Amino acid sequence: MNKTRPNTAAGVAKRRRHWLRRLLRALSIAVLLFIFLVVAAGVYLNEVGLPDFLKRPILKKLQARGLDLEFSRVRWRWHRGFVAEKVQFGRARREAEGPRLLVEEVELKLNHAALLRFSLNVDSVILRGGELVWPVQATNEPPLSLAMTNIQTQLSLRPGDQWDLDHFTAAFAGGKLQFSGSISNASAIREWKMFGCWAEGRVMGSSTGQRLGR
Repeated sequence: MNKTRPNTAAGVAKRRRHWLRRLLRALSIAVLLFIFLVVAAGVYLNEVGLPDFLKRPILKKLQARGLDLEFSRVRWRWHRGFVAEKVQFGRARREAEGPRLLVEEVELKLNHAALLRFSLNVDSVILRGGELVWPVQATNEPPLSLAMTNIQTQLSLRPGDQWDLDHFTAAFAGGKLQFSGSISNASAIREWKMFGCWAEGRVMGSSTGQRLGR
């Protein structure tokens, strides 16, 4: 009996070490597989872009907050997050003679807390390389276009249907525009004529309150 007990204890210890090695091996494989999947997903999102079934919820969330836009694709940039490319703003994109706001890149800053709940919410957008082209037509005059180029700004989507426009800069008529401001009742902007259709080259006012500060 005295001889078999140590052997039995040694056998139990050996089996434990065996199962522990197998568990560690399985954990190592799982970790490596997870890293591989994360890297592969990152490469896919960077090269191909966000699939349509993920783009649609983002577009709907932005439209609900007053941003009506379309883009060619959304790619993941390692140091900048999700970046939409070739973005067209407003219903004006469907009006051949209306003003057109085109932006080369729009960074989508997502809400991290919402991501943990597997929800896509956009807190702010950063515009880079924007151009606003506004055709102007007058009676018996050749058509002209006003252009605001190199538009750069950050638009924060605040609670209570408010936008904060930070560090807006653009080139216009040989000069440089700079301002910051806030817009209340922001979702009503989609009803503005400049974003909806051509209206004799003028911005038709709405009840939307604006507060702009230079």
